[in-house]
Parts: sequence; C-alpha cells; structure tokens
Amino acid sequence: SLFLSINAILAIASSFPCTYAIFRIALGYETMNLFNFLAAFVVIGLGADDYFIFTDLWTQSKCEFEKSNLDERLRWAWTKAALATFVTSITTAASFISNLASAIYTIRELGIFMGIAIIVNYVNLLIVLPSALCVHALFFTRLNESKAKTRRESAENGNRTLERRSSRTFYVQDTEFQEQLSESKLA
Repeated sequence: SLFLSINAILAIASSFPCTYAIFRIALGYETMNLFNFLAAFVVIGLGADDYFIFTDLWTQSKCEFEKSNLDERLRWAWTKAALATFVTSITTAASFISNLASAIYTIRELGIFMGIAIIVNYVNLLIVLPSALCVHALFFTRLNESKAKTRRESAENGNRTLERRSSRTFYVQDTEFQEQLSESKLA
C-alpha cells in the first residue's frame, strides 16, 4: 500500500537526523566523516527488511485472529515482529559498534554512527509502523472493502455479471447490453 510505504520511508529517513543529533550532541563529535553517510544504505536495507517482516506478520495476524479485534492482532504481530527485528538489528548494530576497537579514528567513528543509526531505525519502526498498520486497517482497508461491496451489489442489482479477472481487479459485463448488441447484429 502506498500509505504504508510512505510511513516506512518516513520512519527510515527520520532515523538519520535523530542519529546525527545523538552523534553530535550526546556523544560530542564535532565533525561528520564522509564514511558515515554509508549508513544510509545499510539503514535503508535493514529498515526495508523490518518493514516487510512487520507487514507480513500483520497479514498473518488477520488469518490467526479472524473475529478478534484490532488490539489482539496488533499485540500478536508486534510482539513477534519486534523480537525478530530486534535480533537482526542488535546483531548488526553490535557488529558495527565493535569497530570501536579499531586503531583508525575514521573506522571507530563510522562504527559508532552506524550502530546508533541501526538502533534508532529499529526504535522508529517500532513506533511508526504499528500505528500506520492500524490506521491502514481502520480506514483504507475498510474503504476498499466497502467499494468492492458496493460494486458487487450494483452489479447484482443491475442485471450484470461479475467476473473475476485477477486477485484484485473486477470486470463488470452488462448482459442486457450484450443481448441488444447481438440482436442488432442479427438484424
């Protein structure tokens, strides 16, 4: 969904200013090394992976809890996704923070910046993505379901047949129009 993708992009992108603030203000680094901008590629990749895990577990929660409310679905999906993404994020952050043992200052700075960026990205996704999934389920999914229901009802009421062409698109064929067309061709 476009709405969920935009939220994931904003959550991932917002981790860079937060990381820079921690790096500059809390840790006291006065310069920003050019290598630190490599964090963008790692964080985008790891953030996209976390996003897919969250959305897949959210989709699976719909099957697990068919008749339950949104709270139970969110609790189930969030706990499973938070644990799975925590393991990948903490191990990746630890591997970069281990660069603090390097004798080269640039590598140490890169390691601390990348480690912070990955942890901040994890926290951002834990906060932003579950709320975006709930908003999407409450508004966009129900809106799409009501549009599909309206299309089905109007097709049934208007003497039309509804044919399913793919998993998401519908083709409505007016049988009265086809009968008139075939009669005009015979005449």
